[in-house]
Formats: sequence, C-alpha cells, structure tokens
Amino acid sequence: MKTMTSTLNEFRKYGIHSLDEFEQKLQNIAFNRQKILNKIKQKEKDMALIYSTIENLNTLSKNRLIYDLYKKIQKISHIMRNTKQKSYLMKHLKSLLIILYTKILT
Repeated sequence: MKTMTSTLNEFRKYGIHSLDEFEQKLQNIAFNRQKILNKIKQKEKDMALIYSTIENLNTLSKNRLIYDLYKKIQKISHIMRNTKQKSYLMKHLKSLLIILYTKILT
C-alpha cells in the first residue's frame, strides 16, 4: 500500500493524474527517443563520409607527389639522352628516386 501511494505521489509530482496521461507521456518519450536515435545514425553516416573523404584526400595528395616526381624523372631522363652532362643529371635523378622511394613507403 505504501509503495502504491508513493508511486501515485511521484506520478502527480510530474503532472500525471490518469493512466491515459501516463501512456501518452510514455509514447512521447519513446517517439523522442527514436527521433534522437535516427539523428545519431544520420550523424554517424555523415562522419563516416567525412572520414572517407579525408582518407581519399590524403591518398590523392600522396599520389600527386609521387606523380610529380615521376614526371620530373621522365623529364631528366629525356634530357640525359640529349646532353653530355650525364653525371650531374644522374646524381639529380638518383636523389629524386630516393625521394620517390621514401614517399611511397610513408
């Protein structure tokens, strides 16, 4: 009896005076909970998209650097075929290859 009385007092404290009001409040809380869960799921999808975009940008910038170094190496090797300063160009080519190799590994 005391438990039932204290429960009724708690319900009245929160403005619930009938079973219908209690059920309505429960429905509202469940509906709001579902809305919040849906928003959380949407935010998680957005965050996953942002993360994959950042990863793609990092990969693109790394590949762009490798491509630029590759083009420089091609240009130097083309010049080497047409010039007599092969020793200087060979040193430059080796340094570019070292840079390219380190960028691929990192």
